[in-house]
Amino acid sequence: DTTDAVRALARTLAGLTGVTARGVDLENAILGRLAAVRKSLGTRDGVSWVFVAQREPLLVAGTGSYVDGLLTSLGAQNVAAGVPGSWPTLSMETLLARDPDVILDGAMTAPGDFWERFPGLAAKVVRVTDTAVLRPGPRMPEALERLGGLLPVEGE
Repeated sequence: DTTDAVRALARTLAGLTGVTARGVDLENAILGRLAAVRKSLGTRDGVSWVFVAQREPLLVAGTGSYVDGLLTSLGAQNVAAGVPGSWPTLSMETLLARDPDVILDGAMTAPGDFWERFPGLAAKVVRVTDTAVLRPGPRMPEALERLGGLLPVEGE
């Protein structure tokens, strides 16, 4: 469930199957592609976000989760930082008080009018259904590119 765990899994599986060098090559390729994506996207310093995996109750990506690792690598700020757990629950009151710039809605069900029920919500809500984003794996660079592209550059 973390970017480091994905990289470690590539090495571990390659070692278990007797192709250790291929695991190292895969990890290096992932790291190189991540660096290239970060360079192309630039930073998202000052942009706050939350990734919602479930709406009721609000289950969000916390510190150390896969999504958190990707977006904080761009300098973006997770509004769930400091809440214990990789996938904590937040009350809607807490979410509104933390006032994210962007809500990345990755819940499996269509949102219907869920977000419209909260008129005090100023955040841009973006639906996320891309499997590269939702499933940790060697497509991390694609996930970073897609997620990072959903966040505004500071000042936009």
